[in-house]
This record gives sequence, structure tokens and C-alpha cells, in this order.
Amino acid sequence: MFNLNNPKLTKQQKEYLLAIQTDKDFKKEVDREKEQGNNICFPSYWVVNVEDLIRFNKGAHQIDSCFDFEKEGLEQIHPHFECVLFEGERVEIGEWDETYKRWSSHSYQRVGVLFIQGIFEGFKEDGFTICQPVQIEEEDRRELEILYPFSFGEKAPNKCSWGMIDIPLHLLEVYEDRRFYERHYFVSPRYQDTKKFYLKDKEDFFKRKSMKTSHISLLKKLRQKKNNGGFR
Repeated sequence: MFNLNNPKLTKQQKEYLLAIQTDKDFKKEVDREKEQGNNICFPSYWVVNVEDLIRFNKGAHQIDSCFDFEKEGLEQIHPHFECVLFEGERVEIGEWDETYKRWSSHSYQRVGVLFIQGIFEGFKEDGFTICQPVQIEEEDRRELEILYPFSFGEKAPNKCSWGMIDIPLHLLEVYEDRRFYERHYFVSPRYQDTKKFYLKDKEDFFKRKSMKTSHISLLKKLRQKKNNGGFR
């Protein structure tokens, strides 16, 4: 049995644990997926355009988060291409964020982002996505390759790509009509690997920043000693 009175459990976590305890079929489903290496249940997903993701990304840059995208990268994807956002951890203001090991000062929804090379149409039983390619006129191709190289031309990936972002809840809540309450597990390994990558990348960044700051401080001290007449 789980202790639902644990103050570090989020509202989302309590809902999940309660469902595990009260719904035997759901519990069997979760156990079966875990045996296949799918350790996370994604209870819902959103289908949005890249232009929506750009709006979410601006919000993510306003909070202290490890999970976001480079602005320039998103702008090189056609704004009408779609992406699927898988519901990961939801943390509301004042709740404990286990990833960051802190009480949260913001409310946000962490999602795995599956970039679609076109328009999303659905999932196959094996988890592969069904998408409809965007048809373009040949005379427009060159211009589109220049404007959106990650959607058209040599830089465009030949398959769906993946990322992760923390979206402020007040931005995502207005997209409820783009949300689908269907449980999925197949993206679990990719979600976990991406999360580790983001956290490692952020950790390396702060280490480099700390080393750079220490180096600058040392140079300042050396200059100061030199200006004061050398070492003593």
C-alpha cells in the first residue's frame, strides 16, 4: 500500500496511485507494460502545431526549468507542422518536484514532444505514428527550404524526432480541446532517455559556467594584486 498522505506526493501522483489501488484491470495493465520495459503510463496527450509549441517555449523560458528548446531551432520548423505532447509529470505551485528536488514556485506540465513531419493522424497498435505529409508546390520548395530547413530539404529528419519541455499550466489549459485521454506506454523508454539527456546537458552547462566564473574571479584577483604592487 502507498501512503497517500506523503506531503511530497503531487496531486497527479496521488490520482495515479489511487487508481492503481482501486482499479485491478488498470493495475494489471501497468504491470504488463512494465514487464516490457515501459515503466511510465502517459494518461493523455495533446496534438498541437509547432507555432503553439513556440508559444509554450517562451513560457518555459520564464521559469527555472531544465526542459525547453532553443528558440532558433523551433523557428526553423514549419509552424503548421504538428507535434504530439505526451503527459508526463505535472507539478503545481507549492508541490514537491522530485526531478529538481525542490518545492515548486510555478505550476507546469512536463511533456514528451514527438515532432511529426507533417500532420498527425493517429497511432498504430505497435506505437508507430500515422502522419500525412504536407504537399507543397514545386515553385515554393526553394523558399520553404530556406525558411524552414528542419521541415524541408536536406536538414529535415527522415523520421519523427523527440524532445521535452515544461509548459506553464496556464498556457496549456486553454488547449483542452486538443487533448486526448488515451493511455500510452510505448514512449516510456524514449521519454526516460530524453529526460536523462536534458538533465546531464544542463548539469554540464552549469559546471562549465561555474568553472568559467571561478577562472574570471581568479584573474580579477591576480590583476588586483598586480595593481597593488605585486604578491606579498
